[in-house]
Amino acid sequence: MNCETIIKQNPDILSVNMDGEIVMMSIENGHYFGSNAVGSFIWELIETEQTIKAICTAVADHFNIINMSNLEKEITAYVEDLYAQKLLITC
Repeated sequence: MNCETIIKQNPDILSVNMDGEIVMMSIENGHYFGSNAVGSFIWELIETEQTIKAICTAVADHFNIINMSNLEKEITAYVEDLYAQKLLITC
């Protein structure tokens, strides 16, 4: 994946907001996944199709992050993990 990869939530994943953190469940394999504030923010962003670059910009703006280089690496790694767990899909 790279900054121009377009992603969105896998429609087969159930998710619920519990006190500001998103908990997701894969119906396919029955696993639960939790996320912190940044992960929850990203999950809400990808309700609709987003590029990883757009996600990085939104996260940087929302959380006042200035080091975009590290942010892009961390978000790309996080998104790749979500993809590996089949929580999101590429478009």
